[in-house]
Amino acid sequence: MAIRPISQIMPNQTNVIQFEGKKKEKNTPQPHTTPMVKAVPLAVLIAMSPLSSDAASNYRIEPEANTIELVDAPEVNEIDEIDEAQQSGRVLASKTFGKVRASKNLEIQLVQQNNKKNVQFLYTGYDNKITKTRKNQLVKYNFSLRSDDGTSKKFTIKNVHSYTDKELQKDFNSRMAPIPIVPNDKRVTSYMETLNRQYPGAVEVVQYNRVVGPSATGYLENNAGGNSMKTATPKASYGKNIGSNDFDGDNGKYTIRYYSTDGNENNAEVVTVQKAGYPELKVSLAVYHKDTFFSDYNNATQLNYGQVILVDAKNKKYNIVDNALTQAMDFVKQSLTEQGNAFNNAYAVLSLANNYGVTTKGAVFAQD
Repeated sequence: MAIRPISQIMPNQTNVIQFEGKKKEKNTPQPHTTPMVKAVPLAVLIAMSPLSSDAASNYRIEPEANTIELVDAPEVNEIDEIDEAQQSGRVLASKTFGKVRASKNLEIQLVQQNNKKNVQFLYTGYDNKITKTRKNQLVKYNFSLRSDDGTSKKFTIKNVHSYTDKELQKDFNSRMAPIPIVPNDKRVTSYMETLNRQYPGAVEVVQYNRVVGPSATGYLENNAGGNSMKTATPKASYGKNIGSNDFDGDNGKYTIRYYSTDGNENNAEVVTVQKAGYPELKVSLAVYHKDTFFSDYNNATQLNYGQVILVDAKNKKYNIVDNALTQAMDFVKQSLTEQGNAFNNAYAVLSLANNYGVTTKGAVFAQD
């Protein structure tokens, strides 16, 4: 008897572009539930319904608009050139963006003074007062999203740091940091990249390489560890083995095993995952993450990924970022539960939505 496929694993619930002002999503775990139907022996289901990457691929996390998707954001927008008369007046290029954060209008100008090109921002506040910033940095935070099996995914967040004339008088070696007036606004960062391509060196570009990783608490943590799962301690026995599946994930090959601990082989009270070359560990949670950076500002950016939390014999937790494995664990749990097997207590599948900010130097912090 074949396992009946579930209709959808992770529906797209919110378009990131819709985040405005102080609007936030509650970080409330949402368990995936399915109605119970007639029971079928678990061993039969496992044997007749092998888990494959093809099956799991139907339940991959779908990208949303403005989603990071663990790749570098594309560059867009072209320069609005100024005519020759304006160029002689030292303005080489300019672009107006309208409302950006607390400003009702932002204009970026590339100005040449004393044979030196400089990008300046002109902010028009709601009181119609214009603030000019003469030092503007394009900052790229290159993140590695690292798992406890040593694998990493890459994503980049781009930002702009602006300094007013008054701030320029401060000691930049102090702890005083510029305010990111247009955090992660792709219109602005892409235009500054275009300016720098057309006028090399006109834009000051600063890059930071940071390592983050998921934690057992559900939040990202800075300076995540390396290949700690390699030395995890497996249990001597997880119960009576009643079946297994081999699965090709995003980060490697896995074996998923099912164990009964109560003598009833129709029930799997324990499910384990063993990555090739690693110890066999018990599955504790499968988590779908929807992390939003700078949710309070224009053009907030979203990062979607799946996390599987494993536990060893010493109750130490290990985290794997693998979308395919996360969806496979969801597929297994829901499919077997739909067939009436007492599978709910083996592990949980949750969805979490967290908001984050990024400090000047690239440290990630949670925002409530």
